[in-house]
Amino acid sequence: MRIRRHSIEDGQVSSLPSIEAEHPETRGRGDAPAVYWAHRVQVSYDTRDDLDLTTRGIFASAYGEAADRALGSATSFVKFGVEWRGFFPVPLWKLHGVLALRTRLDYVSGSADTPFWELSSLGERDLRAFGTDRFIDANRTVAQVELRVPVYKRRLFGVNPELELTPFFDAGEVFHGVTASPVSDLHVAYGLGFRVVVRPQIVAYVDIGFGYEGSAVFSGVSYPF
Repeated sequence: MRIRRHSIEDGQVSSLPSIEAEHPETRGRGDAPAVYWAHRVQVSYDTRDDLDLTTRGIFASAYGEAADRALGSATSFVKFGVEWRGFFPVPLWKLHGVLALRTRLDYVSGSADTPFWELSSLGERDLRAFGTDRFIDANRTVAQVELRVPVYKRRLFGVNPELELTPFFDAGEVFHGVTASPVSDLHVAYGLGFRVVVRPQIVAYVDIGFGYEGSAVFSGVSYPF
C-alpha cells in the first residue's frame, strides 16, 4: 500500500514562471493538493548472491498496482509491468568482471487527471546521457547492459576499496498507447562509469554518458540496477 500527498507551489526564483503558466496542460493533473492511495501486488523471483553488490544471479518480477477514487484516492489509475535482471561472472585475463543486464516494461492507464509524476519516465539512472525524467509518458521500455570490471584493489584504513571501470549501453523509450510499439523510437545512451566499491555494501559512482543531445555526468551511491 502506498499513500502520497502531493502539491505544487510557486518556486523560490520569482523570475521563473510557474509550471501551470508555462505548461497549461498540467492543470488538473496534480497541481492542486491531493492524496493518492494505491495498492500493489508483486511476484518476484530472486537468486542474487547479494542485494547491494551482486556478482551472480537472476532477479525477475511482475506487478500490478491500482488506485481508485472509491478507496480514497484523488484519481484512479492502473499500473502493471515486468522487470528482469541478470548478473553473470565474466573472466577477463586475471580480472573477474560481472556482466549486468536489465530490461523493464511498464504501463500506466488512467483518467485524464492522473498526475504526471505517476506516469512512466526515463533519464539519469536508466538513460545515462539524459537528465532526470527527461522523457515522460504513460508507458516505457528500457534495456541496459554494463560490464563491471575491477581494475585496482588496495587495503586502505582497514578496508579494501576497489576501483571498477564500467562501460555501459542503455536504450529505451516512452510511448502513449498500450498497443503502440515499445521499440519503435528508442533513445540510446552509452559511456563509461567509474565505481569505488567498499564491501560489503558501499558503492560510489560517476557515470559519463553520451547521446544525441550531448554528454552528461552523474554521481551518487549504489549501482543503477
